[in-house]
Amino acid sequence: MNKDRYFKGVGKVFNFTLKSTIKEKSFFITFIVISVLAFFLAFGSNFLIAKKTTKKVDVEKIYVLNKNDDLRNVNIDVIKTLSKEYKNLEIVYLDDMDIKDAELKVTVDKKNALLTVFEKNKDDDEYVIKVKYFKEGKLKNSDATRVGNDIERVFDYVKYNNMEGITDAQFMSLAMPVVVKSGIIDETEKNIKESSEILKFLFPMCIGFILYFMLIFYGQTICKNIVSEKASKLMEYMLTNVSAVALVSGKILALTFCSIIEFITWIVCIIFGFRFGNNVAKSVIGDFKNPLYEAIDGLKGFGVLDAFSAKRIILATLIVCLGFLFFCVIAGLFGSFIGKPEEISSVVGLFNILIMLGFFSMYFGILLEKNELIEYGKYIPFCSPFILPGNIIFGDGSAWQNILATLILIISTVILMIITGKVYEMRVFLKGSGLFNKFKKKK
Repeated sequence: MNKDRYFKGVGKVFNFTLKSTIKEKSFFITFIVISVLAFFLAFGSNFLIAKKTTKKVDVEKIYVLNKNDDLRNVNIDVIKTLSKEYKNLEIVYLDDMDIKDAELKVTVDKKNALLTVFEKNKDDDEYVIKVKYFKEGKLKNSDATRVGNDIERVFDYVKYNNMEGITDAQFMSLAMPVVVKSGIIDETEKNIKESSEILKFLFPMCIGFILYFMLIFYGQTICKNIVSEKASKLMEYMLTNVSAVALVSGKILALTFCSIIEFITWIVCIIFGFRFGNNVAKSVIGDFKNPLYEAIDGLKGFGVLDAFSAKRIILATLIVCLGFLFFCVIAGLFGSFIGKPEEISSVVGLFNILIMLGFFSMYFGILLEKNELIEYGKYIPFCSPFILPGNIIFGDGSAWQNILATLILIISTVILMIITGKVYEMRVFLKGSGLFNKFKKKK
Protein backbone atom coordinates (compact mmCIF):
# COMPACT_ATOMS: atom_id res chain seq x y z
CA MET A 1 0.00 0.00 0.00
CA ASN A 2 1.27 3.48 -0.90
CA LYS A 3 2.30 5.70 1.97
CA ASP A 4 -0.10 8.43 0.86
CA ARG A 5 -2.98 6.00 1.44
CA TYR A 6 -2.03 5.25 5.05
CA PHE A 7 -4.53 7.74 6.47
CA LYS A 8 -7.15 7.60 3.71
CA GLY A 9 -10.55 7.05 5.33
CA VAL A 10 -9.40 8.06 8.81
CA GLY A 11 -12.18 10.69 8.91
CA LYS A 12 -14.88 8.06 8.36
CA VAL A 13 -13.47 5.87 11.12
CA PHE A 14 -13.21 8.90 13.41
CA ASN A 15 -16.87 9.88 12.86
CA PHE A 16 -18.13 6.32 13.28
CA THR A 17 -16.14 5.71 16.48
CA LEU A 18 -17.10 9.09 17.91
CA LYS A 19 -20.83 8.49 17.36
CA SER A 20 -20.75 4.94 18.71
CA THR A 21 -18.78 6.02 21.81
CA ILE A 22 -21.15 8.87 22.63
CA LYS A 23 -24.17 6.58 22.23
CA GLU A 24 -22.82 4.07 24.75
CA LYS A 25 -24.82 4.13 28.00
CA SER A 26 -21.74 3.64 30.15
CA PHE A 27 -20.05 6.70 28.62
CA PHE A 28 -23.16 8.85 28.97
CA ILE A 29 -23.84 7.80 32.58
CA THR A 30 -20.20 8.31 33.63
CA PHE A 31 -20.09 11.69 31.90
CA ILE A 32 -23.27 12.98 33.57
CA VAL A 33 -22.66 11.51 37.04
CA ILE A 34 -19.09 12.80 37.36
CA SER A 35 -20.07 16.21 35.93
CA VAL A 36 -22.82 16.60 38.53
CA LEU A 37 -20.57 15.35 41.34
CA ALA A 38 -17.77 17.70 40.29
CA PHE A 39 -20.14 20.68 40.31
CA PHE A 40 -21.64 19.96 43.73
CA LEU A 41 -18.33 19.01 45.36
CA ALA A 42 -16.83 22.29 44.18
CA PHE A 43 -20.00 24.08 45.28
CA GLY A 44 -19.90 22.57 48.78
CA SER A 45 -16.17 23.11 49.21
CA ASN A 46 -16.81 26.85 49.62
CA PHE A 47 -18.63 26.19 52.89
CA LEU A 48 -15.87 23.87 54.14
CA ILE A 49 -12.98 26.28 53.50
CA ALA A 50 -14.87 29.42 54.48
CA LYS A 51 -13.19 31.71 56.98
CA LYS A 52 -14.75 34.43 59.04
CA THR A 53 -13.64 37.81 57.80
CA THR A 54 -11.74 40.03 60.11
CA LYS A 55 -12.94 43.55 60.60
CA LYS A 56 -11.75 45.78 57.77
CA VAL A 57 -9.13 48.30 58.82
CA ASP A 58 -9.67 51.80 57.46
CA VAL A 59 -6.74 53.42 55.71
CA GLU A 60 -6.05 56.69 57.53
CA LYS A 61 -3.18 58.07 55.49
CA ILE A 62 -1.72 57.70 51.99
CA TYR A 63 1.73 58.95 51.00
CA VAL A 64 1.96 59.68 47.27
CA LEU A 65 5.32 59.60 45.48
CA ASN A 66 5.53 60.40 41.76
CA LYS A 67 8.47 58.77 39.95
CA ASN A 68 6.94 59.20 36.47
CA ASP A 69 8.12 62.11 34.31
CA ASP A 70 4.93 62.02 32.19
CA LEU A 71 2.81 62.95 35.22
CA ARG A 72 3.68 66.46 36.32
CA ASN A 73 0.69 66.72 38.62
CA VAL A 74 -0.45 63.70 40.62
CA ASN A 75 -3.58 64.56 42.58
CA ILE A 76 -5.79 61.73 43.80
CA ASP A 77 -7.96 63.73 46.23
CA VAL A 78 -11.01 62.71 44.22
CA ILE A 79 -10.65 59.21 45.73
CA LYS A 80 -12.39 60.54 48.85
CA THR A 81 -15.66 60.65 46.90
CA LEU A 82 -15.61 56.91 46.12
CA SER A 83 -16.34 55.57 49.60
CA LYS A 84 -17.17 56.60 53.15
CA GLU A 85 -13.98 54.77 54.11
CA TYR A 86 -11.97 57.65 52.66
CA LYS A 87 -14.01 60.44 54.26
CA ASN A 88 -11.29 61.29 56.81
CA LEU A 89 -8.40 60.09 54.66
CA GLU A 90 -5.22 62.17 54.81
CA ILE A 91 -3.24 62.34 51.57
CA VAL A 92 0.38 63.52 51.73
CA TYR A 93 2.16 64.37 48.47
CA LEU A 94 5.89 63.82 48.78
CA ASP A 95 8.48 65.91 46.97
CA ASP A 96 10.87 64.15 44.65
CA MET A 97 12.79 61.77 46.88
CA ASP A 98 14.26 58.32 46.92
CA ILE A 99 11.76 55.48 47.35
CA LYS A 100 13.66 54.21 50.40
CA ASP A 101 13.23 57.57 52.13
CA ALA A 102 9.53 57.54 51.31
CA GLU A 103 9.18 54.02 52.72
CA LEU A 104 10.81 55.19 55.94
CA LYS A 105 8.06 57.78 56.41
CA VAL A 106 5.41 55.05 56.31
CA THR A 107 7.25 52.78 58.74
CA VAL A 108 7.60 55.50 61.40
CA ASP A 109 4.02 56.75 60.97
CA LYS A 110 1.78 55.63 63.82
CA LYS A 111 -1.31 55.71 61.63
CA ASN A 112 -2.60 53.06 59.23
CA ALA A 113 -0.62 54.44 56.30
CA LEU A 114 0.15 53.32 52.76
CA LEU A 115 2.75 54.45 50.25
CA THR A 116 1.60 54.85 46.64
CA VAL A 117 4.31 55.13 43.98
CA PHE A 118 3.53 56.15 40.40
CA GLU A 119 6.11 54.97 37.85
CA LYS A 120 6.58 53.20 34.51
CA ASN A 121 7.62 49.61 33.91
CA LYS A 122 11.03 48.78 32.49
CA ASP A 123 9.66 48.47 28.93
CA ASP A 124 8.15 51.95 29.17
CA ASP A 125 4.78 50.72 27.85
CA GLU A 126 2.50 50.87 30.90
CA TYR A 127 1.95 52.81 34.12
CA VAL A 128 2.59 50.97 37.37
CA ILE A 129 0.86 51.95 40.61
CA LYS A 130 2.65 50.30 43.53
CA VAL A 131 0.80 50.36 46.83
CA LYS A 132 3.05 49.37 49.75
CA TYR A 133 2.22 48.71 53.38
CA PHE A 134 4.26 48.22 56.55
CA LYS A 135 4.50 44.56 57.53
CA GLU A 136 4.23 45.26 61.27
CA GLY A 137 1.19 47.52 60.89
CA LYS A 138 -2.52 46.69 60.90
CA LEU A 139 -2.96 46.97 57.13
CA LYS A 140 -2.63 43.84 55.02
CA ASN A 141 -2.17 43.01 51.35
CA SER A 142 -5.95 42.95 50.80
CA ASP A 143 -6.18 46.55 52.07
CA ALA A 144 -3.36 47.67 49.77
CA THR A 145 -4.96 45.90 46.81
CA ARG A 146 -8.35 47.48 47.53
CA VAL A 147 -6.91 51.00 47.74
CA GLY A 148 -4.79 50.37 44.64
CA ASN A 149 -7.86 49.38 42.65
CA ASP A 150 -9.65 52.55 43.79
CA ILE A 151 -6.66 54.68 42.78
CA GLU A 152 -6.76 53.01 39.38
CA ARG A 153 -10.42 54.06 39.08
CA VAL A 154 -9.50 57.74 39.53
CA PHE A 155 -6.38 57.55 37.38
CA ASP A 156 -8.22 59.01 34.37
CA TYR A 157 -8.74 62.13 36.46
CA VAL A 158 -4.98 62.25 37.12
CA LYS A 159 -4.30 61.94 33.39
CA TYR A 160 -6.78 64.72 32.61
CA ASN A 161 -4.92 67.09 34.94
CA ASN A 162 -1.72 66.44 32.98
CA MET A 163 -3.01 67.11 29.45
CA GLU A 164 -2.49 70.84 29.27
CA GLY A 165 0.41 71.91 27.03
CA ILE A 166 1.64 68.41 26.21
CA THR A 167 3.03 67.10 22.91
CA ASP A 168 1.41 64.40 20.76
CA ALA A 169 3.97 61.88 22.00
CA GLN A 170 3.18 62.73 25.62
CA PHE A 171 -0.55 62.46 24.87
CA MET A 172 -0.05 58.94 23.46
CA SER A 173 2.00 58.10 26.53
CA LEU A 174 -0.93 59.05 28.78
CA ALA A 175 -3.05 56.47 26.94
CA MET A 176 -0.90 53.58 28.18
CA PRO A 177 -2.56 50.86 30.31
CA VAL A 178 -2.32 50.85 34.09
CA VAL A 179 -1.13 47.99 36.31
CA VAL A 180 -1.66 47.92 40.08
CA LYS A 181 0.77 46.01 42.31
CA SER A 182 0.77 45.66 46.07
CA GLY A 183 3.36 44.42 48.54
CA ILE A 184 5.24 44.88 51.79
CA ILE A 185 7.67 47.77 52.18
CA ASP A 186 11.28 46.67 51.59
CA GLU A 187 10.02 43.27 50.49
CA THR A 188 7.87 44.00 47.44
CA GLU A 189 10.41 42.88 44.85
CA LYS A 190 11.37 39.94 47.05
CA ASN A 191 7.70 38.90 47.32
CA ILE A 192 7.27 39.15 43.55
CA LYS A 193 10.36 37.01 42.96
CA GLU A 194 9.39 34.40 45.57
CA SER A 195 5.79 34.20 44.30
CA SER A 196 7.03 33.81 40.72
CA GLU A 197 9.38 31.01 41.76
CA ILE A 198 6.62 29.22 43.68
CA LEU A 199 4.25 29.51 40.71
CA LYS A 200 6.95 28.27 38.32
CA PHE A 201 7.25 25.23 40.59
CA LEU A 202 3.55 24.59 41.19
CA PHE A 203 2.12 25.22 37.71
CA PRO A 204 4.13 22.51 35.87
CA MET A 205 3.41 20.18 38.79
CA CYS A 206 -0.34 20.74 38.41
CA ILE A 207 -0.17 20.25 34.64
CA GLY A 208 1.91 17.11 35.16
CA PHE A 209 -0.53 15.63 37.69
CA ILE A 210 -3.52 16.41 35.44
CA LEU A 211 -1.88 14.76 32.42
CA TYR A 212 -0.67 11.84 34.53
CA PHE A 213 -4.11 11.01 35.94
CA MET A 214 -5.79 11.53 32.55
CA LEU A 215 -3.44 8.95 31.03
CA ILE A 216 -3.90 6.51 33.92
CA PHE A 217 -7.68 6.91 33.64
CA TYR A 218 -8.07 6.82 29.85
CA GLY A 219 -4.97 4.97 28.59
CA GLN A 220 -6.14 1.56 29.74
CA THR A 221 -9.60 2.21 28.24
CA ILE A 222 -8.10 2.90 24.81
CA CYS A 223 -5.91 -0.20 25.10
CA LYS A 224 -8.95 -2.36 25.93
CA ASN A 225 -10.93 -0.89 23.05
CA ILE A 226 -8.20 -1.71 20.52
CA VAL A 227 -7.89 -5.29 21.82
CA SER A 228 -11.65 -5.98 21.84
CA GLU A 229 -12.05 -4.73 18.26
CA LYS A 230 -9.72 -7.45 16.92
CA ALA A 231 -12.39 -10.13 17.33
CA SER A 232 -15.17 -7.96 15.88
CA LYS A 233 -16.92 -8.78 12.59
CA LEU A 234 -17.36 -5.03 12.08
CA MET A 235 -13.60 -4.59 12.02
CA GLU A 236 -13.36 -7.19 9.24
CA TYR A 237 -15.74 -5.13 7.13
CA MET A 238 -13.94 -1.86 7.89
CA LEU A 239 -10.56 -3.29 6.88
CA THR A 240 -11.93 -4.01 3.42
CA ASN A 241 -12.52 -0.25 2.98
CA VAL A 242 -9.66 1.43 4.85
CA SER A 243 -6.09 0.60 5.79
CA ALA A 244 -5.18 -0.72 9.21
CA VAL A 245 -3.32 2.54 9.88
CA ALA A 246 -6.43 4.60 9.10
CA LEU A 247 -8.59 2.27 11.18
CA VAL A 248 -6.41 2.43 14.28
CA SER A 249 -5.64 6.16 13.89
CA GLY A 250 -9.32 7.05 13.49
CA LYS A 251 -10.28 5.05 16.58
CA ILE A 252 -7.50 6.52 18.72
CA LEU A 253 -8.24 10.09 17.57
CA ALA A 254 -11.96 9.67 18.32
CA LEU A 255 -11.38 8.12 21.75
CA THR A 256 -8.79 10.80 22.58
CA PHE A 257 -11.19 13.55 21.50
CA CYS A 258 -13.99 12.10 23.67
CA SER A 259 -11.62 11.85 26.64
CA ILE A 260 -10.42 15.46 26.30
CA ILE A 261 -13.96 16.86 25.91
CA GLU A 262 -15.13 14.79 28.88
CA PHE A 263 -12.26 15.97 31.08
CA ILE A 264 -12.59 19.63 30.05
CA THR A 265 -16.32 19.47 30.87
CA TRP A 266 -15.51 18.20 34.36
CA ILE A 267 -13.00 21.02 34.87
CA VAL A 268 -15.59 23.58 33.72
CA CYS A 269 -18.16 22.06 36.14
CA ILE A 270 -15.65 22.42 38.99
CA ILE A 271 -14.96 26.07 38.10
CA PHE A 272 -18.63 27.00 37.78
CA GLY A 273 -19.50 25.05 40.93
CA PHE A 274 -16.81 26.88 42.87
CA ARG A 275 -17.80 30.31 41.51
CA PHE A 276 -21.51 29.73 42.12
CA GLY A 277 -20.84 28.28 45.57
CA ASN A 278 -18.69 31.29 46.43
CA ASN A 279 -21.57 33.67 45.63
CA VAL A 280 -24.10 31.56 47.55
CA ALA A 281 -21.76 31.29 50.56
CA LYS A 282 -21.37 35.07 50.63
CA SER A 283 -25.14 35.57 50.71
CA VAL A 284 -25.71 32.85 53.35
CA ILE A 285 -22.74 33.37 55.68
CA GLY A 286 -22.41 37.10 55.21
CA ASP A 287 -18.89 37.75 56.52
CA PHE A 288 -17.53 35.06 54.21
CA LYS A 289 -13.85 34.91 53.27
CA ASN A 290 -12.53 32.51 50.60
CA PRO A 291 -8.83 31.56 51.03
CA LEU A 292 -8.46 30.57 47.37
CA TYR A 293 -9.68 33.94 46.12
CA GLU A 294 -7.40 35.63 48.65
CA ALA A 295 -4.41 33.72 47.28
CA ILE A 296 -5.31 34.65 43.69
CA ASP A 297 -5.74 38.31 44.65
CA GLY A 298 -2.35 38.22 46.36
CA LEU A 299 -0.68 36.85 43.22
CA LYS A 300 -2.42 39.50 41.15
CA GLY A 301 -1.19 42.15 43.54
CA PHE A 302 2.40 40.99 43.04
CA GLY A 303 1.91 40.93 39.26
CA VAL A 304 2.83 37.23 39.19
CA LEU A 305 -0.17 36.24 37.05
CA ASP A 306 0.84 38.62 34.24
CA ALA A 307 2.45 35.66 32.41
CA PHE A 308 -0.94 33.95 32.02
CA SER A 309 -2.01 35.65 28.79
CA ALA A 310 -4.80 34.09 26.69
CA LYS A 311 -2.34 33.29 23.88
CA ARG A 312 0.05 31.41 26.16
CA ILE A 313 -2.75 29.52 27.90
CA ILE A 314 -4.19 28.36 24.55
CA LEU A 315 -0.77 27.23 23.29
CA ALA A 316 -0.02 25.39 26.54
CA THR A 317 -3.44 23.67 26.41
CA LEU A 318 -2.80 22.54 22.82
CA ILE A 319 0.55 21.05 23.87
CA VAL A 320 -1.13 19.15 26.73
CA CYS A 321 -3.74 17.78 24.29
CA LEU A 322 -1.04 16.82 21.79
CA GLY A 323 0.96 15.09 24.52
CA PHE A 324 -2.15 13.26 25.67
CA LEU A 325 -2.69 12.05 22.07
CA PHE A 326 0.93 10.87 21.89
CA PHE A 327 0.53 8.67 24.97
CA CYS A 328 -2.89 7.45 23.76
CA VAL A 329 -1.21 6.25 20.55
CA ILE A 330 1.31 4.38 22.71
CA ALA A 331 -1.62 2.79 24.58
CA GLY A 332 -3.06 1.81 21.19
CA LEU A 333 0.30 0.33 20.19
CA PHE A 334 0.35 -1.85 23.31
CA GLY A 335 -3.23 -2.86 22.56
CA SER A 336 -2.22 -3.85 19.02
CA PHE A 337 0.42 -6.25 20.36
CA ILE A 338 -2.01 -7.99 22.72
CA GLY A 339 -4.12 -10.88 21.49
CA LYS A 340 -6.62 -11.18 24.37
CA PRO A 341 -8.23 -8.66 26.80
CA GLU A 342 -6.94 -10.59 29.81
CA GLU A 343 -3.37 -9.85 28.69
CA ILE A 344 -3.83 -6.10 29.16
CA SER A 345 -2.47 -6.16 32.70
CA SER A 346 0.88 -7.37 31.35
CA VAL A 347 1.46 -4.12 29.41
CA VAL A 348 -0.21 -1.62 31.74
CA GLY A 349 2.87 -1.59 33.96
CA LEU A 350 5.13 -0.71 31.02
CA PHE A 351 2.73 2.03 29.90
CA ASN A 352 2.73 3.50 33.42
CA ILE A 353 6.54 3.46 33.49
CA LEU A 354 6.66 5.57 30.31
CA ILE A 355 4.22 8.07 31.85
CA MET A 356 6.26 8.23 35.05
CA LEU A 357 9.44 8.73 33.01
CA GLY A 358 7.96 11.89 31.50
CA PHE A 359 6.48 13.14 34.76
CA PHE A 360 9.61 12.65 36.86
CA SER A 361 11.84 14.26 34.24
CA MET A 362 9.84 17.43 34.82
CA TYR A 363 9.47 16.89 38.59
CA PHE A 364 13.16 16.33 39.39
CA GLY A 365 14.24 18.96 36.88
CA ILE A 366 12.28 21.60 38.81
CA LEU A 367 12.80 20.19 42.32
CA LEU A 368 16.57 19.78 41.99
CA GLU A 369 16.91 22.85 39.75
CA LYS A 370 18.49 20.73 37.02
CA ASN A 371 18.03 23.07 34.07
CA GLU A 372 19.82 20.63 31.75
CA LEU A 373 17.15 18.00 32.44
CA ILE A 374 14.42 20.47 31.48
CA GLU A 375 16.38 21.87 28.53
CA TYR A 376 17.08 18.52 26.86
CA GLY A 377 14.00 16.71 28.15
CA LYS A 378 11.63 18.87 26.11
CA TYR A 379 13.06 17.34 22.92
CA ILE A 380 12.16 13.82 24.09
CA PRO A 381 8.52 13.00 23.16
CA PHE A 382 7.94 11.08 26.41
CA CYS A 383 8.98 14.13 28.46
CA SER A 384 7.97 17.16 26.37
CA PRO A 385 4.20 17.05 27.18
CA PHE A 386 5.10 17.57 30.85
CA ILE A 387 7.79 20.22 30.27
CA LEU A 388 6.64 22.36 27.31
CA PRO A 389 3.41 23.84 28.82
CA GLY A 390 5.34 25.45 31.68
CA ASN A 391 8.03 26.71 29.28
CA ILE A 392 5.40 28.37 27.10
CA ILE A 393 3.51 29.98 29.99
CA PHE A 394 6.60 31.48 31.62
CA GLY A 395 8.52 32.19 28.41
CA ASP A 396 11.38 29.82 29.22
CA GLY A 397 13.51 28.93 26.22
CA SER A 398 13.46 30.61 22.82
CA ALA A 399 10.50 30.39 20.44
CA TRP A 400 12.38 28.23 17.93
CA GLN A 401 13.34 25.73 20.65
CA ASN A 402 9.71 25.31 21.73
CA ILE A 403 8.59 25.06 18.08
CA LEU A 404 11.25 22.41 17.38
CA ALA A 405 10.21 20.41 20.46
CA THR A 406 6.56 20.61 19.36
CA LEU A 407 7.40 19.45 15.82
CA ILE A 408 9.34 16.49 17.22
CA LEU A 409 6.29 15.55 19.31
CA ILE A 410 3.95 15.83 16.28
CA ILE A 411 6.24 13.81 13.98
CA SER A 412 6.72 11.15 16.68
CA THR A 413 2.95 10.85 17.10
CA VAL A 414 2.41 10.38 13.34
CA ILE A 415 5.21 7.78 13.09
CA LEU A 416 3.79 5.90 16.08
CA MET A 417 0.34 5.90 14.45
CA ILE A 418 1.80 4.24 11.33
CA ILE A 419 3.72 1.70 13.42
CA THR A 420 0.61 0.96 15.50
CA GLY A 421 -1.42 0.35 12.34
CA LYS A 422 1.22 -1.98 10.94
CA VAL A 423 1.46 -3.93 14.20
CA TYR A 424 -2.34 -4.13 14.40
CA GLU A 425 -2.49 -5.48 10.83
CA MET A 426 0.26 -8.01 11.48
CA ARG A 427 -1.33 -9.30 14.69
CA VAL A 428 -4.76 -9.64 13.07
CA PHE A 429 -3.73 -11.30 9.82
CA LEU A 430 -0.64 -13.27 10.89
CA LYS A 431 -1.07 -13.90 14.62
CA GLY A 432 -4.82 -13.55 15.05
CA SER A 433 -7.47 -16.04 16.06
CA GLY A 434 -8.16 -17.20 12.50
CA LEU A 435 -11.08 -14.86 11.95
CA PHE A 436 -9.40 -13.37 8.88
CA ASN A 437 -7.76 -16.44 7.40
CA LYS A 438 -10.39 -16.69 4.71
CA PHE A 439 -10.14 -12.99 3.94
CA LYS A 440 -6.32 -13.21 3.80
CA LYS A 441 -6.44 -16.03 1.19
CA LYS A 442 -8.64 -13.89 -1.05
CA LYS A 443 -6.00 -11.15 -0.98
